[in-house]
Amino acid sequence: MPKKKQPDENKPRVSNPNVMGLRAAMLEQPITETLETNFMPYAMSVIMSRAIPEIDGFKPSHRKLLYTMYEMGLLTKAGEVDGPAMEAFTHVYAASLFDDLCDAFEDRRELSRALAAFQELAEHQEPKSIFLMISLQYDTLRKPLPDPVWWLAGHVPALSRFSLGFAAYLLQLAEDMEKTEKEDGPNEAADHSAP
Repeated sequence: MPKKKQPDENKPRVSNPNVMGLRAAMLEQPITETLETNFMPYAMSVIMSRAIPEIDGFKPSHRKLLYTMYEMGLLTKAGEVDGPAMEAFTHVYAASLFDDLCDAFEDRRELSRALAAFQELAEHQEPKSIFLMISLQYDTLRKPLPDPVWWLAGHVPALSRFSLGFAAYLLQLAEDMEKTEKEDGPNEAADHSAP
């Protein structure tokens, strides 16, 4: 095993009492003094790095959101919503929520009421309200809204496209389920709903 290097005694040491990180000794300092010396520099660095938009109008959090959506394939390089990718993304999360709703609402009337609210909002073309309804349904199921869905809230064109597509696909799944139940007949549909 190699020996540790010994500190060079001839090397000049920097000793500046105003710079905290260069001394290895621990300083006892009252908390009030620490806050007085460190709070304003920290607050200003947070404001400058997070809260103030840069020259292009984006805050760092918005830039991260756009980059993540681009990496997921939901946005083109020009920042426009990629239709086929958004449709696939919408179908995945709508099918997931529909399965969860079917499991949670054993009574079909409760499920129908939840889907009727989506249908009414879809007819009025209200994407923000649909997104709120999606959030509320996840809350009802006591599940967190998936992160990729949350990220869409910061990009209005993507949010609109996702919300309207989500409601349309959710309603299509409900219609498909009703058709299947009618084709199977009342006895087999009852057997499927039993655990």
